[in-house]
Amino acid sequence: MTPIPYKAGMSVTDVGFTYPGLTFGSPQSHRKMAAHLAKACNCVALSIDYRLSPEHRFPAAIDDGVNAYKFLLDSGFKPELVVTMGDSCGGHLATSVPISARAKGLPVPACAVALSPWYNLTHKGPTTKLNAQNDMLSTDATLSGMAESFIRDTGARLDDPLVSPLYADVKGLPPHWLSIAGHDMLKSGGDEMAEKMRKEGVEVVCEVHEGMQHVFEFMAGRAPEADRSIRMIGEWVKEKIGSQNERSYCSRTY
Repeated sequence: MTPIPYKAGMSVTDVGFTYPGLTFGSPQSHRKMAAHLAKACNCVALSIDYRLSPEHRFPAAIDDGVNAYKFLLDSGFKPELVVTMGDSCGGHLATSVPISARAKGLPVPACAVALSPWYNLTHKGPTTKLNAQNDMLSTDATLSGMAESFIRDTGARLDDPLVSPLYADVKGLPPHWLSIAGHDMLKSGGDEMAEKMRKEGVEVVCEVHEGMQHVFEFMAGRAPEADRSIRMIGEWVKEKIGSQNERSYCSRTY
């Protein structure tokens, strides 16, 4: 599915990974948010219908993301005009796909945007417990179950670098925008990843939105906090890929 803002530059695109938990969702479930992000960034958004666990376990989702990225490169899109973007486990893929692509000898994209990213599937971060009463979407049981489903019978460990990008070598990754919700059980993973990226010389913007729930940007068009976050992301992305030259008036989906 490809949301296309009116008058957007057709040479620039973001690759969207926008499903929760690596286990459910579709481009249809996240169509609205993908369109809001495409409009804010003034670019074409390619939403990936990647394989989900438990039917398709690690590394299927990552492989699908890399193949989608390679498809764009093979189609003539320049890596410096491509953005990987996603929420929750899609935020994981927004980072793990460039890591995997780099390992396969592909150039990294221009930048990455991760909304409430699930970077640490081991659930060792402090906010797993500290935000247990604040997070209205997640529980320790559901997070643990989805993580176990992702790697079951694969031989992988939860602290493998591509299972939990927090444990990956991040040196040389493209600039990242991390949007972190203050009441999210996954918050500490994003905080720790931002700190790790800074130490390794990766340009990173980490916006912590106090009092917000996991992927609150899903309320775009209905909540000013979500609209503000997407607006800031759009301005940052447009500077990175140079898509600010054309105005967007509406959004169409093909």
